Amino acid sequence: MISYGLSNGLLSDPVHVEITEVEFSAIWGAMKALHAHLLIEERFRILIDNYRHIELELLTQTLDVVIFGTDEWSPTMGKLHALNRHLLNLLASARMYVDHLDQVGRGAERDGHSPTAESWPRKSEQPDQWILCFQGR
Repeated sequence: MISYGLSNGLLSDPVHVEITEVEFSAIWGAMKALHAHLLIEERFRILIDNYRHIELELLTQTLDVVIFGTDEWSPTMGKLHALNRHLLNLLASARMYVDHLDQVGRGAERDGHSPTAESWPRKSEQPDQWILCFQGR
């Protein structure tokens, strides 16, 4: 027979508390759900950080034009390439975030451990395409 328990992991003063299989299953599911939500937060942080980078690049380029005037063709192309790079990073991180949300949702639906498993949108209910748009200030 398998016994379940919680321990503090200290070598000097170990403490072990016996729990039932049902309690262990609930704790295991909660731990998996917490890990999945932490990964979602990490992806969101990357997305927000990439958005911040593109806004800073736009602000820097606008300020340069206001203070120093317009550049010749070659420096302008360098600025355009920098903006393109930041925009691609933003779009890639947005896609990574959306894909990860879908993956976590399917895992929650399959495992049934997450409290959001019942309310998570199924793939058939989601639109076929994700549209990313920017709103001016």
